[in-house]
Amino acid sequence: MRKFIYWTIIAALAVVLVVYFVGYFQYKNLDKLQSESTNYSQSNIASTDDSIAQYFDTELSYFKANSDNVFIDFNGNTIETNASIVDDFQIENNGIYEIYMAYKVLNSLNYGSVSLQIDQLQDNGTYKQLYVLEGRLNNYSTYKTLNFQFDRYENEVVPEQNGYEELTVDKVLPADRLSAEPITIQLPKGNFRVSIKNNSSTLVIYNVIFARKGQLRTYADYLNEFEGKDSSSNQSEKVIMVDAEKPVTKSDFLINIGYVSSSSVRPFQVNKRRINAILESTFNLPGQKILWTFYVDNPGFYSISLNYKQSENKGVPVYRNIEIDGQSPFAELQDYPFDYTGQFWRLATLSLNGNPMKLWLEKGWHILSFEVDTGVYKSAILELQRILKQIQDIGISIRMLVGHNLDPNRTWNIEQYLPTVLVDLQNISDKLMTQYNLLIEKLGVGATGHISDLKVAASTIDKILKEPERLPFYLDSISEGDSSIAQRVSNLITALRSQPMGIDEIYIHPAGTTVDVPHGSFMVAGFVELEKLRLSLMNQTDPYSTYVKKSDSKSSELTVWVNRPVQLVETMQYLVDTDFYEKTRIDVRLSTMPSEQKVIFSAAAKTTPDVALGLSNWLPYELALRGAVTDLLQFPDFKEYISKDYNIQTLTPFIYEDGIYGVTETQGFYVLFYRKDIFQRLNLPVPQTWDDVKLILPELQRRGMNFYIPLSASSQKYFHVTAPFIFQNGGTLYSKDGMSTAINSEETLKGLELMTDLYSIYGVPEYVANFYNEFRYGRIPIGVADFGTYLLLTNAADEIYGLWDIAPSPGIYKDGEILRYQVASDRAGVIFKDSTKKEEAWEFLKWWLSKDTQVKFSNTLVSRYGPDYLWNTANISAFKEITFIPESHKSVILEQWRWIKEVQRHPASYMTEREISNVWNRVVLQGENLRVAVDKSIKIINREMERKLIEFGYLKGGKIVKKMQFRSIEDFFKEGEVK
Repeated sequence: MRKFIYWTIIAALAVVLVVYFVGYFQYKNLDKLQSESTNYSQSNIASTDDSIAQYFDTELSYFKANSDNVFIDFNGNTIETNASIVDDFQIENNGIYEIYMAYKVLNSLNYGSVSLQIDQLQDNGTYKQLYVLEGRLNNYSTYKTLNFQFDRYENEVVPEQNGYEELTVDKVLPADRLSAEPITIQLPKGNFRVSIKNNSSTLVIYNVIFARKGQLRTYADYLNEFEGKDSSSNQSEKVIMVDAEKPVTKSDFLINIGYVSSSSVRPFQVNKRRINAILESTFNLPGQKILWTFYVDNPGFYSISLNYKQSENKGVPVYRNIEIDGQSPFAELQDYPFDYTGQFWRLATLSLNGNPMKLWLEKGWHILSFEVDTGVYKSAILELQRILKQIQDIGISIRMLVGHNLDPNRTWNIEQYLPTVLVDLQNISDKLMTQYNLLIEKLGVGATGHISDLKVAASTIDKILKEPERLPFYLDSISEGDSSIAQRVSNLITALRSQPMGIDEIYIHPAGTTVDVPHGSFMVAGFVELEKLRLSLMNQTDPYSTYVKKSDSKSSELTVWVNRPVQLVETMQYLVDTDFYEKTRIDVRLSTMPSEQKVIFSAAAKTTPDVALGLSNWLPYELALRGAVTDLLQFPDFKEYISKDYNIQTLTPFIYEDGIYGVTETQGFYVLFYRKDIFQRLNLPVPQTWDDVKLILPELQRRGMNFYIPLSASSQKYFHVTAPFIFQNGGTLYSKDGMSTAINSEETLKGLELMTDLYSIYGVPEYVANFYNEFRYGRIPIGVADFGTYLLLTNAADEIYGLWDIAPSPGIYKDGEILRYQVASDRAGVIFKDSTKKEEAWEFLKWWLSKDTQVKFSNTLVSRYGPDYLWNTANISAFKEITFIPESHKSVILEQWRWIKEVQRHPASYMTEREISNVWNRVVLQGENLRVAVDKSIKIINREMERKLIEFGYLKGGKIVKKMQFRSIEDFFKEGEVK
C-alpha cells in the first residue's frame, strides 16, 4: 500500500511537472504566434468624437426620412433637475409610436431620468391625461484614452471615463429597464401636449420624436436586394480584428473593460494584468450598447465572428441586437442568441440555420454595435411583472386583514373578506405554468433549471388552494419569505433580465472565409494555474501588501496603510500616481491592511507607516491617548482647509485634550425609509417627529406591521443608535470637566425615556434580524436605517423598484424647528507621530480629502466596479457632484447631514456605551423603572471612569492632578479663527 501511495505521488508530481514545462513553452510561443499571424489587420479607431457625432447625425437623419414620424422641437432648451418643459404636437395617423429623444446629459456619468405626461386635447378645449411614463436616457461615455497606462507594478489600469456631452439621439427606455425596446404607446389622430420633467442631472433637449413602429426586412429579402453584387472582390482582404476592450463609446458608465485571467483571450500575461475584454458581468442590462469602429478597404460581403464568453445563464442563451452604422440590416440580427459557454471562451460566427450570415459593406469607416436585449424573455418578463404586482397586492391585503396575531386554531371564510382572492391565485398559477411551457417550447429542456421557479411557484399556489380556509397562514409562502412566491417571481425577473456576455475580439472577415486565431491550449491553461499558485506562495501576487521587505521599499516613499479592499486601494494608487505625484513629486506607496489590529500592534512596536486611512472612527482617539498619532492642529491651514468642505461635527470623535488627531474620510447617514405603496394604501402621513411616529404606530400594528429603529438590530446598543435620542432632547453623556457621567441629567433622562418608551409602551419590535428583508416584504414598511440599507435597496430589491422613498429622520420639535440629530462619522485617517514626513503626509491628506479627488475617486470606483461600490465621501461639496444618487434622495441626505452630532470620546467611553445599553435592556426586557436602572449604571460608569482617569494620570489619591480638556469641536473652530 505504501508503495502504491509512493508511486501515485511520484506520478502526480511528474504530470504536474510535464504540464508546467510543456505549458510554459507553449505559453511563451503563444504571443509570438499571435503577433506573427499575417492574415489579420488591427482596425484603427477613427476619431472618437467624430465617429460618435456621425453616428448620432445618421440616427437623426433616419428618423427625419420617415414622414410618419412626429418631431417636437424644443430648440436645445436646458432643463435643470426637477424642472419641466411643455409643448404641443399633432398626430396625423393613429398607430403605435416609439418615443425617442435628441438630447445631452450634462455634468454626469449617470443615466438621465425623465417623467413624461401626454395629454389629449378635447373638444371643449381641456386636456385629458392619456399617459404618465417614467423613462431613462442612456448617457454615453468614453474612456479618456485607449492607450492603456501602467501602474507602478506594470499592470494596465482601466482609464477614467468621460460623459459624452454632445448631441445624443436615442430611445427613451422604460425606467424599469426590462427590455431594450423604447417606451411604446398607442396614439389616436388628434392634438396632444407632452410635458417632460427632468429627474436627474441637467438635460439639454432638442427633440422628442414619436416614431411609427415598423418591421425590419428578413435576411432573405436583404440578400435579394444585393443580388448581382460582386462577392469575390474582397477575397484578398485581410481579416479585420477589432479589440472589444477599445470601444469608441458605450451607452453607460457601468459597461466596463478589464483584465480576464485566461489564455483564451488577447492580450494575456500570467504575472501581469492586461486589459483584454469587455467584462461579462458589466454588459448585461437591457438597453446597454457598445459601439466600435472599423475600416473596410474593399467593398464586398463580409461575415462577423467574435470570441465571447457567456457563463452565468446556465443552459440558456443571452441576446444582442446587432447593428451596422446605426441600423440592423435585417430582422435576424435583432435578438440574436449567444449560447451558454460555461467557463470557456468560444469563437463563434453570426449564423442563420448553421450558415454564416453575409453582410454587404462598402469601402470606408463603419460602426458596429452590440445592444443587450431580452430576446424570447420579453413577453414573459412583462407578464411576470404584472403577476408580481398581483401577488404583492394579495399579500398586503391579507396582512392588513389579519394583522400579526393569528390564532392557529382559527379558520377563515376568506372569500367573505377578499371575494376574488382564490380566483386570482388560481389565475396566477395558470399564468405561471403558461409562461413556463412557452419558454420550454422556445428554449428546450435545457432551460428547465433556469426557469424552474415558475413551476415551483405554481405548485405552491396549488398547494395553498387546497386549504383556502387557512390562506392567511400561508402569508410567508405567498409574499413574505425568502422562498415565497413573490420572491421567486422577482428573482426570476432579475435572472431573465440579466443578459451577461464578455467579448474579447471581433473579426470582420470576407464571407466564405474562416477565422483561426491561436489561443491557449489545455496545457497553457494548466501552466497558468500552476504558475499563479507558485507566485501566490512566493507572495508575488499581492503588490499592495503591508508585508514589504525594507529592501523593496524606497526610503523616500510616503507609506500609507489603507483598511479597505484591494480594488479600492488599486484605484487609489492609480489616482496617486497619475495625479498626486504629478502635482507634488511626492512618491506614495499604498498597502492594504489585513486588520485594524495591525495598526495597534505596529504602534506598540514603533513600526507604523506615515499615514493610515479607513480606520474606525473610535481608533484615532485610542491611538492619541497612547501618544501614537499627530495632532493635526499643528498644521497652520488645517482648520481652514477642513471646515471648507467637511461638517466639523464629524471630527468630534478625534478630539483628545486640546488636539484633533484624525480626519473624516467617509460618513454615513441615518434617514427614514418608507414604502410609498403601503403608506398610500393606508392613507398615512410620513412622520416628521417621534410624536408623529407614535400616532401612526397603532394603525401599522393593527395591520400586522411596525416601525424599525436601529436599536432593534442587536442586543448591544452602541452609541450610534442610542446617542441620537439623547442629543435630540438636549442631553449629554459627561460632565463639563469629564470627571463623571451626566446620564442622570434631566435632558438625558428625557432621551432615555423616549428611547425605552417606544418599545415598552408603543410596541416597536425589540429585535429585527434584518430590516432590509422586513422592508421588502412589507412587514415593517417604515424605519430609520443607514447607508448600507440604501445600497441594498437600490441595487438588490428589484421587486419594490419605485415603491419606496426616503425622508429625514424623525426628531423632536423644539423652538419652531425639528431637531433631527443623528451620528454620521464613518471612517478616519491619521498621521502617525513617528513619521519623519509629516508635511508630506499632510499634503497627501489634503489632496486625498479634496473635492476634486473625492469626485474623481467616486466616479472611477463606480465606473470600474459598478454601483455597489458607491463611495460615501464625507466631503460635502464632492457629494453634491456625485451623480450616482438621485437628486431627490441627495437633497434628503444633505438635509439630514445638517443634523450631524457625534459622541465625544473618553477613556471610559466603552463603559458608558455598555451601561446605556444595559439601561435599555433592564427597562424594556426586565420592566425595571428607568431612574432606578440609570442610578445602577451611574455607579458602574463613574467607578470605571475613575479607574481610567487614574490610569492616564488625571487622578491620584482621589484628587485631580491633571485637568481634562473636555472641549467641544466648536471650541476649536470659533468664529473669527477660520476664514
